[in-house]
Amino acid sequence: MPDKWVFNDFGPVAVRYFKDLNGNKKMDGGEVLSGEMIHTTPDNEAQFANGDPVVLVPSHGCIHIRPQDRNVMEGMGLFKNGIVFKVHSYKELLK
Repeated sequence: MPDKWVFNDFGPVAVRYFKDLNGNKKMDGGEVLSGEMIHTTPDNEAQFANGDPVVLVPSHGCIHIRPQDRNVMEGMGLFKNGIVFKVHSYKELLK
């Protein structure tokens, strides 16, 4: 057994977010945390740790990211409170 549990379904870091309905960058006025999260998976963590290719699988709502991408984003401070996370539709990105 490892000396710490590394098989959390959401990886070592899971980021929850909310839709800022009033645009003030604070969770208030009836805004609530989304049930969806940005996170890795145990399989991806094992793939990354073993130096294997990381294969992302579909989610039922969460945003799965590769461990190496999480490390970069975390190092850039992108998971801190107050950072804006904007979701674009596939159609918008393909234009």
